[in-house]
Amino acid sequence: MAFEQPSASFSSLVSGFLFLLSFSLLESNRVFLASSPKLTILGGFLSSFLFLLSLLTLGNLTKEIRWIEVIISLVLACTVAGTIHRVCITVCFLFSVVQILYVSKMSSRINKKLQDSAPSAVAGKRR
Repeated sequence: MAFEQPSASFSSLVSGFLFLLSFSLLESNRVFLASSPKLTILGGFLSSFLFLLSLLTLGNLTKEIRWIEVIISLVLACTVAGTIHRVCITVCFLFSVVQILYVSKMSSRINKKLQDSAPSAVAGKRR
């Protein structure tokens, strides 16, 4: 029995729910996260996951991620990070850049494997 990929709408729903859950947990603990420098960095790191979750939600809704979705997700995550502490904005931005580079690299690898494994139409024709 083969593994079936979840639908885009289900994946969007799950990532949206995780975004709201993470957002509410960050906001309810923002005083604690702003209490020390190490926790402030942790708050920015956790806020960068909001970037990833919002990017997943928007990407599944639009079926293709363009720069506007990346910018919207980044502004949203940095705004939430700004409610915790000013340093969280910088940390969130830096971790979000690393995450988008990693997602782009993994996407390229997956697309390359899919293109290599797909039989070409020209090679399959015989005269």
